[in-house]
Amino acid sequence: MEVVIGELVPKALALYNTEKIMLSTSFLLVGFYKLTYPIIYFFNLSTDLFLKPFGYSQADEVDEPHTGDEIRLLVEESYKSGLIDESEQRLVDNIFEFEEKKIREIMVPRTDMVCIYESDSEEKILAILKEEGVTRYPVCRKNKDDILGFVHIRDLYNQKINENKIELEEILRDIIYISENLTIDKALERIRKEKLQLAIVVDEYGGTSGVVTIEDILEEIVGEIQDEFDKEETHIKKIGAGSYLVDGTESINYINKYFGLDIEHDGFDSIGGWISYMLGSNIKVNQSVTFENYNFTILELDKLRVVKLIIKSVI
Repeated sequence: MEVVIGELVPKALALYNTEKIMLSTSFLLVGFYKLTYPIIYFFNLSTDLFLKPFGYSQADEVDEPHTGDEIRLLVEESYKSGLIDESEQRLVDNIFEFEEKKIREIMVPRTDMVCIYESDSEEKILAILKEEGVTRYPVCRKNKDDILGFVHIRDLYNQKINENKIELEEILRDIIYISENLTIDKALERIRKEKLQLAIVVDEYGGTSGVVTIEDILEEIVGEIQDEFDKEETHIKKIGAGSYLVDGTESINYINKYFGLDIEHDGFDSIGGWISYMLGSNIKVNQSVTFENYNFTILELDKLRVVKLIIKSVI
């Protein structure tokens, strides 16, 4: 009876209404902690004095932070037990990868950079703005290795409206250069320190490798960020009769609508996350899942994340 009333019942009540009970009893716990702290401190100090001559010290779990692997394991178990959903698990994984990835892995490569050249006419500049819809443009002298700075689309339009002309040198802003081997977290720190929104990425010889923005970096943590200039895109491409190449990030809601399916996705946002769940932890390229009238085959993986897959009709 003592165990039931004194231990099991309070635990059950606390688990049933955790937040309310925690808030209502926290002041008692804090008061008890402050009241007993001198006694606890005395006993801990005595223990340390006794252990010190033998080269030992007390192991304080509170003072020892969890390693990254331990936190990842806890998050994975929480995901499996349904305490967190797929997007929350992916967010934590992305944070840990933040310090490992190089900026060259997420930059817009040189070949895809949209630039304005100082010799461009007003008509050409306005055509670029209309076609590309980018907010910031590097300005080059002769080529992409000779960058003068960058201009903001707002400044370009304001200048055109107010002065009926475009003079790049009058609205040119400074730009910074970062190494392609810099980790993402260090790159973010540098860009924020300079209070800028983008940086030019250079290789070991000083040549332009690409460009990276704050948005590119943040998307590595939270996923795709859609701004007012981005066009709504689908990540589904038909590659044959009844066959489709699909990004693993495509939402299950869209997959259901596109293919007329009814995939239940409590806790899942993306089709890649659903496939990972269906196949378990040892997923491999070319593994497949069949659902209703379609076969889902993994085409590309990044560790355990499904990057690309093929969806093919089986009828």
